[in-house]
Amino acid sequence: MRAVAHSDSDATRATYGRPSCAVPSVPPECRLGRRQRVLPLLVLAFVAGCGNAPRPLEPVVPPAELVERRVLVERAAHDLFRALADGDPRRLLADEVQLRDLLVSPAATRWAQARRAAGGSIAHASQLGPFASARLVRLCMQGVRVEQPGGPVGVRRPAWVFDRALVAAEQPGRRRIASWVEGLFVFTTHGLRAIDLVLVEAPRWEHVDLDHAICEVAFDAASG
Repeated sequence: MRAVAHSDSDATRATYGRPSCAVPSVPPECRLGRRQRVLPLLVLAFVAGCGNAPRPLEPVVPPAELVERRVLVERAAHDLFRALADGDPRRLLADEVQLRDLLVSPAATRWAQARRAAGGSIAHASQLGPFASARLVRLCMQGVRVEQPGGPVGVRRPAWVFDRALVAAEQPGRRRIASWVEGLFVFTTHGLRAIDLVLVEAPRWEHVDLDHAICEVAFDAASG
């Protein structure tokens, strides 16, 4: 009688009475279908996406700690100055989604409509050119306050805001320039945002207000 050789897979079938799923040979009965393979990957991608989702834009109030307050004011000063230096102050305007993050729905609609109707008096990018070769030296804020829910602005939660600021910079050769920027600005978790922007003045050499403007809150680069 001739001997018959049995493979490991034959032995496995005899022992367990079902196909072997050992690697590298994977019988069709043990293979996951495309739907079974893809579904767990989609679930993982969804979970990872939720974990990396950006935080919503939220207003902030003045921190009690002076160091934290200075960091907040410094960031706002640089946000405003960079927008002027790049010739694009309108980029500070909160878009309609951000307005609804900051304001109750009727107020968000009202501000958006008012902005479209008014337009504002905004210096052209070419007029803001002197800021591009300058460095920020000071930001002088006026109309600084904490807006409360239920007030005229329509914030969802308490918000630290200001109405206008004098942005002062220094060009090579220590020539000073400055511009007034007016609207309604709010400190947020994502930096400075403008609910409204009504004036961006073209920079003036040795602006008359450089030494006379009264600042309610100020950032001075020299003291940093």
